[in-house]
Amino acid sequence: MPEPTPKKKCFVVMGFGTKTDFQQQKTYDLDKTYRIIIRKAVEEAGLECIRADDIIHAGIIDKPMYELLLGADVVVADLSTSNANAIYELGVRHALRPHTTIVIAEKNFKFPFDITHLVIRPYTHLGPGIDAEAARESLKTAIRELTEKDHCRGPRELDGRIPGRTARQAGAATNQSTVVMLPSFASSGSIL
Repeated sequence: MPEPTPKKKCFVVMGFGTKTDFQQQKTYDLDKTYRIIIRKAVEEAGLECIRADDIIHAGIIDKPMYELLLGADVVVADLSTSNANAIYELGVRHALRPHTTIVIAEKNFKFPFDITHLVIRPYTHLGPGIDAEAARESLKTAIRELTEKDHCRGPRELDGRIPGRTARQAGAATNQSTVVMLPSFASSGSIL
């Protein structure tokens, strides 16, 4: 009897608890956003939902976090309070698998210039309350669309398509899945 297909995973990148967006001087309960909008939409779309505080680990979170940033079928990043860690993790994910990454934020969020070119799905957070239904349905639809398409799984599949990348560099990335040679740095030998 064939083994059951493992459930697809969605890693959620966001702050935790109650945080203040200092640009708007407004406080948001990010845990409520996670529970009411994100987790429900992900589970209704048929994926396992994982946030960093769900990961059981000993020591630092870096290794399992990077594994999920690379390996998750979908990543949802909520940037509502300009959480530096969330923005950094979005950058890592976007470099590895941009086509299966969804960015959301509170509708009045002032986006940093460097991410204004991204599709950012807005939702309405009312401070202590949250307008969840429309946001949850929109997010669920986006997740389903992404998981039904055949997207590039990451740097290993890109090796032959990155301009300036040599076979030797491609082989090195195959042996070290978390090392990615960026084309603009190829001549200097810098790696991430």
